[in-house]
Amino acid sequence: MTTTPQTDASIPQYLLERERAQRSDTLIRCAALAIGAMLIAAAAWLQPPINAQREKLQLVPQDVETVPPKYAWITALTGTFRGLAVDLLWMRAEKLKEEGKYYESHQLADWICTLQPRFAAVWQWHAWNLSYNISVATHTPEERWKWVYDGIRLLRDRGIPNNPRAIGLYKELSWIIFHKVGDILDDMHNYYKRQWAGMFENLLGTPPLTADAAQTVDAFRPIAEAPATWQDFVARHPDILPHAEALRGVGVNVEASSRDQLRHPLEAAFFDRYGALIRDTEAALAKYRKPTKPMTPDEKAFVDAFRAIPAPLADALVAYLRAKVLREQYKMDPQFMLSLMTDMIPGKPGLLVPLDWRLPESHAIYWSRYGVREGRKLKSVTEFDLLNTDRFTLFALMSLCKRGRMVFEYNRARPELSTLNFLYDLRMVEPMHQMFLALGREHAEEGEQVGNTAGEMLRSGHVNTLEQAIALFYARKSYAQATKYFEYLRDNYKEPDGSTKERYTKPLREFVFENIIEMRDSSKEAGALIQSLLLGSFLSLAEGDGEAYAEQVGWARLVYDNYMKDKGDDREGRRSLPPFSNMVADTLLYFLVDVPSMTLRINVWQRMDENIRCNAYNETEFMDRLRAECDALGYDFDKAFPEPPGMDEYRKTHPRRLRQEEVKVPSGEK
Repeated sequence: MTTTPQTDASIPQYLLERERAQRSDTLIRCAALAIGAMLIAAAAWLQPPINAQREKLQLVPQDVETVPPKYAWITALTGTFRGLAVDLLWMRAEKLKEEGKYYESHQLADWICTLQPRFAAVWQWHAWNLSYNISVATHTPEERWKWVYDGIRLLRDRGIPNNPRAIGLYKELSWIIFHKVGDILDDMHNYYKRQWAGMFENLLGTPPLTADAAQTVDAFRPIAEAPATWQDFVARHPDILPHAEALRGVGVNVEASSRDQLRHPLEAAFFDRYGALIRDTEAALAKYRKPTKPMTPDEKAFVDAFRAIPAPLADALVAYLRAKVLREQYKMDPQFMLSLMTDMIPGKPGLLVPLDWRLPESHAIYWSRYGVREGRKLKSVTEFDLLNTDRFTLFALMSLCKRGRMVFEYNRARPELSTLNFLYDLRMVEPMHQMFLALGREHAEEGEQVGNTAGEMLRSGHVNTLEQAIALFYARKSYAQATKYFEYLRDNYKEPDGSTKERYTKPLREFVFENIIEMRDSSKEAGALIQSLLLGSFLSLAEGDGEAYAEQVGWARLVYDNYMKDKGDDREGRRSLPPFSNMVADTLLYFLVDVPSMTLRINVWQRMDENIRCNAYNETEFMDRLRAECDALGYDFDKAFPEPPGMDEYRKTHPRRLRQEEVKVPSGEK
């Protein structure tokens, strides 16, 4: 049987169309494969120059090999779905926050940061959210401090280590410490300040009560110069090994490390006990203190183990442990801290800056300066970012001029009850002045001739702070310093036509008095001026000039009443000042430890009003130090600084100094 071949006409049309479609699909697939192969080849050819360009522009993390496993494996696991997961977590975290479920929201925020460890803005936003948004939604000081400090720790302990050159993280950390902890805008700001000061006094001790900046710097120097590792310390001090074993026997492991904990193990095991049992009971002071309760067996064992260490070796060990905790727990470089105290000001090596590391402002300076140093290593850093970060150094120095000396008596059992007050620190005026000049030159606009000024951009802060400093120097009878800065402003900040500003043509005394009346914009300015006036009055009293003494106290009282007249409703103590009598007593305490001449100090004490002496005498830490100094210099403390009459009765009615936020001072307080 013969089969007749089929023609196209005899084949159904749908079969013909299917065959054409199959041929077309085959061509398309072949073309796609060819194009894909070409694109892959082109990508492989372009990848090396692209990678080189990314490296050149610093778009690739320089320390990618150091990414912690926690972040590396999660990033690899989520792959391309990471962006979607982050979006969903953001929405859920915001919803939980609005519902008041802060702990759940915080956990999701932590996951978001873990999923995007190299995205600096994520860390920055969540730290700000913790310290500002969530903290103010809580109601107790303890709760608020927990969230504020969580925001600080998020940046300091995790955000910055993952993004060590992201200048925005340093700027945000500096701002939170300066503004949230150091300023007065939060209702709980005094609680934050006590917690912060107690934390760093427990670790670093109390800085010297002295006007000599060199002594303050030298007291910190052993910490900065301590060996970086235990092996290096042992190599330098081999005799420490048996003592380290003895300390281990009483619960102190000198090699312990911190692992993302709220406190370093050494803070609890060593520094809490060292501060309470050793430092607070030094022989020079112990004989003047009232008997305390007997030590427990564990406490006695610790004291015996530590006292067995020869004094120079014990000092070296404490310095090493302090440096170790600073590096591991607080992520701070002790050598950089020292450099800020000795060489902070560009172009002014050797100009000492006596930073008190119990103050938030000192830490704001640290993180802003460290951030500028690290940020400059990136080619993509902008002048805007550098300037904004540098501003926090200036803000902090300005604040330290007005309240850089701390009256702090640490209550270890109840830190929130610690005595806390602030005095101005005129040692900071010259560093502040020189930093303004240096940064003015550094950030000058293109073509701007700044001369010997801070430039137009920084002019306002520079001029205002110097004018306030002039009043403070004058009030303290430091007329040469007041004249120096007054003449500087007169000669350098002129009118646009080159003429001298009218306010600088007046006599210095008239300029100061007008400034005194105007200085009531903030508690910092008013408080600093009052303290300066009081210190000046004490110098007059010591010199026997009763008329000048009365005049300066009158000025101080005038400033106080003028400032406090509209602060009667300030229940949180954010804007109000302490009672005037407390300010006088606190200023007297600093006079007694600040003035080199023992004769002047004795004269003031014996001529001072009895109530003020009772108030000051009740501050045992300062009086103990004064007693120890008298003993060392051969003075009879009880004759030079006799206990005021009626002190026992005074203590019954004044068991402790009321905290500022507990006191509502009416404008007519006497």
